[in-house]
Amino acid sequence: MVFPVRADNLCPAGGETVTVGIFVSPPFVMNKSGLYDGIAIDIWAEAAAQKGTDYRFKEFDSYSELLSALEKKEIGAAVTNISITEERAKRYDFSFPWYDSGLRLLTPRTPVVSTNSVLSKIYHSGYVMSYVWIGILIILATFLLTVFDRMFDRDFTRRWFDGMAESFYHIISLITTGKTSHKQLFGSVGRILAALWMLVGVGIIAYVTSSVTSVMTAMQFTDNITEIGDLTGRKVGARKGSVSADILKEKGLEIYPVNHIFDGIDRLSDGTITAIVGDAPVLEYYVKQHPYSKVQVTGRLFHHDKFGFAFPRGSCLTRDISLGIIRQTESGRVSEIKSRYLDD
Repeated sequence: MVFPVRADNLCPAGGETVTVGIFVSPPFVMNKSGLYDGIAIDIWAEAAAQKGTDYRFKEFDSYSELLSALEKKEIGAAVTNISITEERAKRYDFSFPWYDSGLRLLTPRTPVVSTNSVLSKIYHSGYVMSYVWIGILIILATFLLTVFDRMFDRDFTRRWFDGMAESFYHIISLITTGKTSHKQLFGSVGRILAALWMLVGVGIIAYVTSSVTSVMTAMQFTDNITEIGDLTGRKVGARKGSVSADILKEKGLEIYPVNHIFDGIDRLSDGTITAIVGDAPVLEYYVKQHPYSKVQVTGRLFHHDKFGFAFPRGSCLTRDISLGIIRQTESGRVSEIKSRYLDD
């Protein structure tokens, strides 16, 4: 069982174990069958060892839960890729920064437009119900025309199946070509009814054509996404409580919140969202580890920031851990740790 850190115990005495909150975010924090490693874990472990600080990890399910526990002083430190910002510095203490980062975009790979991919996109875009109603309208029109001809055309077949087939042919012919060989009944009134149905047919063809065209255009849209400005009017994935979510909110973009960046991969693939905005090294690491995935990192690095460990306000650990990070930075140890995870 993991017990929370007391609010007045910000300077642990010798032998006291500090509860360190962590959030899994490869390559910075990774959980391998209950054993944690990663860039942040290794840097923390060496900094803590230099001071002789005893600690135990407590994993949180979301980034926002981790920071909330830190602010409430339920944990003694937060270890993951935490961006140092002015707003956060008002609520937490930060260690010496150990990673220069920034944001990038994760988008679907340029799709190959095939029949299956178009049909899948049409389904996920919500056009299916419209097509169902169009189909119902055509079937209803076929039935009514059959009943009409059976009542008023003596030469019309009396067999229902043959009659429905004949009427269906005339209905589809009017929709697709605007022409039909159907016998003219009731003179001018019949022509007016036929003209009205032709207008309906034009509308149906126009709707189906425009919907398919829009879907195919959307499938090619990712080619043009290279910066956050290209996402206007689009739904964008971002981790809850992250700097990327704050940036999207500032720019008035619609946010699709996720606990982990990778929770949004499926939504990216099925078209629910257009892109994911996140920490560049996290996105790049995912693509590197999943070379056959259907996503890609695109665009330049933007909104540069730095990662550091966070502590409750007034914690004595801040200085001790910072000194450990500085020693690792000066000795080249931080660079070695980064290379171990990023250069494989």
